[in-house]
Order: sequence, then structure tokens, then C-alpha cells
Amino acid sequence: PKGAALGEGRFGKGLDARVASGMVKKFPQEPAGSIYAELWTKLESAQGYNILLSHHPKGSVHHWEVFAEPGTGNVVLYAPGMNPDHVRTAISITDRQWHHVAISIEAKRVRMVIDGKQVASESVVDGPVSRIEGPLAVGTLVEGGLGCEGMVDEVRIRKGEAIDPRLPAEPPTVDDETLVLWRCDSLVEERQIADESASKINLELREPVAVSEVKTAPVDPHFEEGSVGFRWREEDSADGRWNDADVGPFLASVVGVREVFTLPRGMTISLSKDRSISILYDL
Repeated sequence: PKGAALGEGRFGKGLDARVASGMVKKFPQEPAGSIYAELWTKLESAQGYNILLSHHPKGSVHHWEVFAEPGTGNVVLYAPGMNPDHVRTAISITDRQWHHVAISIEAKRVRMVIDGKQVASESVVDGPVSRIEGPLAVGTLVEGGLGCEGMVDEVRIRKGEAIDPRLPAEPPTVDDETLVLWRCDSLVEERQIADESASKINLELREPVAVSEVKTAPVDPHFEEGSVGFRWREEDSADGRWNDADVGPFLASVVGVREVFTLPRGMTISLSKDRSISILYDL
């Protein structure tokens, strides 16, 4: 990366996400129950998105990300496969001060603690507790495009839902439940941050990737203008608008079930007003 990837951190050094973000291509398979992630961050601006952590590409049902949103700088969890797909706080962290952000992700609840205070505890359906090994990024989306205007330090991810509400006075330590711990104090071979846990999954550094440079896989143009008769391209629907659409109580679709099998002709019917209960038929 161009420039100094490490700067003054909360404890020792920290990762300057404006210079370099971090990536692991295969984060270990997570437990079925829940996970806990924590880090320190100092953000310079709320002008754009500040991505702190992301897992799996944004188009994946297993994707989740923790970020400070533009404008307010408030901390948010987004997971497209979860209902609701956002868990929001009213706490801004884009004031150029160090903040401790901790999040507990369970199948039925998401909790967030910022600077020693619980600021969110929300019931969810299908929380993003992935059973699938996949990429994880620090300071950026997995696929790039959105980054982080500031510092990230002392990143620890653990098994389990235990979340300590106290503001840490010391750096985190490794225990039997720790999946990774990236202290961000020094570099290994100039391109990696060492993992101090037993997993030994070093964080690979990479330069920030602009939105215009994000490369997506080519799409089959079988639904483009020549087929449907109006001006529309396949990539026009690859912007997440489906997640915000009101689809009504009935949905006919191909349904992937937890990466185990696929129903080619599925009919989903919502049975409650808040759509928290649904039934799926194989036609």
C-alpha cells in the first residue's frame, strides 16, 4: 500500500483504512449459534459510508456489514438476509475521537454496545450467523468500493453471544472462544497484520478500491432489451432495490435453503401482518 498503513492507534498502532484495508479470503466457518465482534475506531468524517467490518460480498444472503452511515455517522448493522435487514443506533462516532464498537449477532437478536453502553437490542429473523466459510474485510466492503475514513484498531471476533457492557480499559486478549485478534501494531512481511489467536489467520492489506474500479462478474444478458422489448439491462437490478421492495404476501421464486438444497419452484406465503412468519411450498 502507498503511504504508512499503520498510524497511531488506541493501543499502540492502528490500521489507517484511508491507506489500506484488510482482507481474509476464507474466514473460518462460524458456529451456528452466534458471534461477537469488537473493535476500536476513530473516524474523520460522516460525508460517506465508513465500513468497519464486512463478511461475504454484498450480493450474498450471508452478507453482513457494520458501518457508520453518511450524514449522521450513526452505527448500523446491515444484513440483506435478515428481517429487518437493518439494526440502527442513534450514536454517532464520526467526531475524530476513539470509540469502542461491540456487536453480538445471533439468529434471533442483534445487540450493539458503543463506548460501554448498550445502544441496540433488536429481535430479528434469520440473523446472519453464517455457517459458510467466506471472505471478511476490515475497513471496506469485501468487494471494495466503499471504505473507511479513519483508523481501526484491536479487532477481535469471538464465538458466542457474551457481550461485555463495560468500556475496555485494556487491549483485548485471546481466550478459548477467540476466532481472530488483529492488534494492528506491526506488519508481517510488509503486507499482513498478524492474528494473535490460535487460528493464525493473518489480515492481508490492500489499497482502497474505488467504486468505479469494482469489477463484477459478467451477467447473462438474456433479459435485456432484445428479449423483453424495453430499455433495461440485467445490471440495473443489481443495486439492492429488491431488498427494499414490498413484494406482498405471495412470492413465487427459486429458493435456496441454507446452501443445502434448492427448490426450483417455491411458493412463499406470509402468514402474519409483520411477515415474521411464512410458509414455503414446493410446487
